[in-house]
Amino acid sequence: MELDALEQTVARVVQALHREGTPGFFVGGCVRDLLLGRPLHDLDLVVAGDALGVGRRLARVLGGSFVLLDEENAIVRIVLPGDGDVPRRTVDVAALRGGDLRSDLAARDLTINAMALPLETLEAALRGKPVVEQLIDPFGGREDLERGCIRALGRQALFDDPLRTLRVVRLAAELGFAVDADTARWTAEAAPELARVSWERIRDEIARLLLCRGAGRYLPLLDRYGLLPVVLPEVEQARNTPGLEHLWELVLSLEALVAQLAGEAKEDRRLALLLEIPDRDALRRRLEMRLCDERTVLVILKLAALLHHAQPPRELSRRVGRRLRLSDREVRALVTAVERPEADRLWEGEALSLRAVYRFYRACGAIAEGVLLLALVDRLAHGKAAPDHATVRAEEVLRIACEGRERVIDPPQLLDGHTLIAALELEPGPWVGRLLEGIREAQAAGEVSTLEEALAWARAAWEQWERAGSRAE
Repeated sequence: MELDALEQTVARVVQALHREGTPGFFVGGCVRDLLLGRPLHDLDLVVAGDALGVGRRLARVLGGSFVLLDEENAIVRIVLPGDGDVPRRTVDVAALRGGDLRSDLAARDLTINAMALPLETLEAALRGKPVVEQLIDPFGGREDLERGCIRALGRQALFDDPLRTLRVVRLAAELGFAVDADTARWTAEAAPELARVSWERIRDEIARLLLCRGAGRYLPLLDRYGLLPVVLPEVEQARNTPGLEHLWELVLSLEALVAQLAGEAKEDRRLALLLEIPDRDALRRRLEMRLCDERTVLVILKLAALLHHAQPPRELSRRVGRRLRLSDREVRALVTAVERPEADRLWEGEALSLRAVYRFYRACGAIAEGVLLLALVDRLAHGKAAPDHATVRAEEVLRIACEGRERVIDPPQLLDGHTLIAALELEPGPWVGRLLEGIREAQAAGEVSTLEEALAWARAAWEQWERAGSRAE
């Protein structure tokens, strides 16, 4: 969220609440992130009185959509539309629990989320003014921020809302913090209760965990705290073969590769050649492309890395996607990333087959580059190919994607089915589609470039099928 837009949103909230005389405080994640110097995006607000009415009025003032999250506890969300590459923003409004601010903060999950600021203080802080003196911090959240510690407000906090067990791991990964020993024990004790949480909420926490750049280092906590069998029981199948450590390593390797492509990590000699591909930024943007809400291609790739052992891969990955309430687009991407159709053929032979590149992109679609990078780190981890050979071949494919997309990956259509049927005097049928696809493969391989060559190729293929006694139904 741009700072100007954030300042404008906060100013409108403060003015609206003052105008109607409603006491309120900014709380939770926005206060935490302000103290950490992290970019602010979403806002959390508690108010005295009718939170539902306040939420409806604020939605009108801010030009956002009103969403009722919890009528019983008077929690609403105002969704503000995004703009271009800027994702949508939210302002959550809730009624003070327990009748006063301290009671409300005491009912929260973690000390670092149990801090508050008066309305005007956050507004002033965005202009660079200090906030420490006005910070309301009854449970030592600021000290835990300075120590880099994730600490629950108590054991019961994790049982009150078991989703908080996942949030412990997610925030540790997001902030690079350590988990307090008591909190770790309480998280493990509350883990079985996670089964009574809706899959939509679990999905969002898992996705936010995988969205973290260093998620791989914290995934073992899911196993250590007993959360893994609840949220991803399929991963349990890999405990002995190939071993959970291998799955964590795949995610770490994928994250390291992406960081290296972005110039944010120490260079890995095995992957140095990939840094020479043109337009690395375009590749990074494709990995960061949002498939649904805030869930990106890279999130799906990390989930696929955890399921790469799946048998049968299509059935199991589809089951995981459906259970996590992923969109149809995300489920298709997950199945593709787990199966990696046509990927192994890219490494076959002494020279790269352009037909293999075309078939790979045809099978994997918009996430092809991500599937290629996942296949690469898997091959390196398993020793399926010498590091130099594996990286050279991946670099060749990515270079074609950057420089030869219209020639190899998406060649122009030379003719349609009607033209083909008329020229070869064919009957309509499935063989027409197969001939057209064969022509595009021949274009990718450099064997066909004109209409006349396309018709000649199709005629020869048809005659071969006729001699074989099959029309390729």
